[in-house]
Amino acid sequence: MGTKQKRKKIRKTANSKNRFFLNLFLVLLILPLFFEIFPKDYAKESFSDFGLINACFKSPDNGGDYVEFLNAGQADCTLIKSGDSAALIDFGLQTDGDKLYTNLLKRGIKKIDLAIITHHHNDHMGGFLNLSEKMKIEHLVISSSSAEDGEAQLYEQVIKSADQNGTKLILPVSNSSFSFGNAKLNILSCNDSAVEENNRSIIIKVNIFGKSILFTGDADSSIEQEIVQKLNLKCDILKMGHHGSAGSSDSSFLKAVNPRFAVASCGYDNLYSHPSDLAVERAKKLGITVLRTDLDYNIRFSFSPNGNYTVTTERGVIYDNIR
Repeated sequence: MGTKQKRKKIRKTANSKNRFFLNLFLVLLILPLFFEIFPKDYAKESFSDFGLINACFKSPDNGGDYVEFLNAGQADCTLIKSGDSAALIDFGLQTDGDKLYTNLLKRGIKKIDLAIITHHHNDHMGGFLNLSEKMKIEHLVISSSSAEDGEAQLYEQVIKSADQNGTKLILPVSNSSFSFGNAKLNILSCNDSAVEENNRSIIIKVNIFGKSILFTGDADSSIEQEIVQKLNLKCDILKMGHHGSAGSSDSSFLKAVNPRFAVASCGYDNLYSHPSDLAVERAKKLGITVLRTDLDYNIRFSFSPNGNYTVTTERGVIYDNIR
């Protein structure tokens, strides 16, 4: 090969290398910008530190009345704040207690007046253990049943922790109610005879300033159909059963409940594919707006004495002054 041809080959090779490194540089330069536009999904982590992770989330006045569905990953935890009182429905996983404590303090909450554990699974009762060591929990409503697939050892630890820390234990009774602040919490049903732990979930309705929120724990459609026959389930906001699984929130149940909003508590890219596309589609077909903690993060419903309410999500979605 002649000298001229060798030089051409060398230049060609050099140009190829230059193009490679130029392209690599551009990729490395653009990649961070891409992740700024599409931010990391902190919801992959349980509770995502109870965020305010997105600057566009404007937390309403902590002195107001609100129900906040906390981003607990693939677990459940809902905070109810009314007047000077606070209540919790479920506590997230056992590993979440410290984060829950820290973020309750951020919301100005130093004591829980009423807590309910809907059923005996770790993703609903686990966080109670650490929280009860750090914060006074006045009353805990929890069933005494122990189902086949329940976590008996963890349940015993919860009972022991409540006893040691001066929490008054209350057995759930159908048609009983608790008042705190401007809120009233009604236990509609508790099925202790169900074989599966999920179907022993306590069914709860919370009323604040004329608006209502329905909680069904992890109960499936068989329980939904049972309670539809005997209870008035109509509400403004539905906490979707079992993290929005396909086996809950069936069409006839959704029609009876007729909520404006439905909330699914679920972890980002979770192993169970919650919420199910089927459940979401059933809700949307009925004109129900579906919000979900894996995409919206913390979801707060703020209630006014005039009967209106506002919805704020950590991802910046706001529905204002709803009647």
